[in-house]
Amino acid sequence: MELALIRYQSGLKHLLVNAAPGAGKTIMTAGLVRKLFKENLIDYVYVFAPSRSVCDGFAEDIAKIAGISFEPNLLLSKGRCQTFSSMRSIELNQWEELKQARVMVVLDEVHHLAGNDESRANACGKKVLEYIRDSATFTLSLSGTPWRTDKSEITLSQYDSDGYAIPNYTYSIKNAIANEICRMPEFIAFDAKVTVIQDGQSDSAKGATS
Repeated sequence: MELALIRYQSGLKHLLVNAAPGAGKTIMTAGLVRKLFKENLIDYVYVFAPSRSVCDGFAEDIAKIAGISFEPNLLLSKGRCQTFSSMRSIELNQWEELKQARVMVVLDEVHHLAGNDESRANACGKKVLEYIRDSATFTLSLSGTPWRTDKSEITLSQYDSDGYAIPNYTYSIKNAIANEICRMPEFIAFDAKVTVIQDGQSDSAKGATS
């Protein structure tokens, strides 16, 4: 949270957080939202997530920690949470809300969004590029698996010369295990190459579960 606040205040607009399953990405987000409101850096928070149940979790935690209520009309409340699938049915006047105030947009499980240019983006990625990238005051992208099996770039993410996403902050499964807060991770590969690294050695398996 402290790092994100420093980065935002220094002029960085888009942040990617890579945190292990069970690490507390929703709680961290709610705490950051509270700080941004306290510092008078945002007027609203707008969350997109993969499912309605995840949306409900964000709304509950942000309400509890940051004191922000989520209502259907963003301009009548301080926040809203919608699913990625709903992006395609959002009307233009709702997108225009992002230009009318200082809005933080949270993209949970951002690896569902593909493409950093519209010619290569999937449907939801195009909406983010068209309506969020330039209009939002800040964005916070969250993922425990910042990669895509189709090797497309994740929307709003930066990449190194080897083609790997560059998070602004990483809390790995190794960190979570050391801190005894990680739930048991499960990785299921469907027709994909999996590399397992242990004690400095690596073994690869195709189509395997590790």
